[in-house]
Amino acid sequence: MNPLIQVAQGWILTHGMAVVRVAGTNGATQTKSSVTQILLDDVDSYYAGTNGVAFTPDGRHALVTSSEADTVSAVDTAKLERRLHQVPAEELANRLDSAREIVERRLETGANPMGIAISPDGRSCVCRKPLER
Repeated sequence: MNPLIQVAQGWILTHGMAVVRVAGTNGATQTKSSVTQILLDDVDSYYAGTNGVAFTPDGRHALVTSSEADTVSAVDTAKLERRLHQVPAEELANRLDSAREIVERRLETGANPMGIAISPDGRSCVCRKPLER
């Protein structure tokens, strides 16, 4: 996901993720499908190349690769859920203050992490790098 935001008479590219909620039934209420974009960038740092995501077995964290920043961001899913309820969806794609609320930490990975997988016990993960030609 790469939403645009306007800064001082110009445009910059920002980086984030999309949260997809599939239609279903919540008790007696039918819910609609929705897609909400949320930025992973900090105010003064960007995390480009969001290519892979994996959830820990307990669902507490989403690990999101940023291949162009050589980083994996650990997103706290409970904080993400709160953020999705606190800020209107139409504002989230342009807010550079979400990362400090939802990103628990950034993990340096080395060159170009693309995909990510977490072990069934949640104790380790591995990042896939692009194939060399």
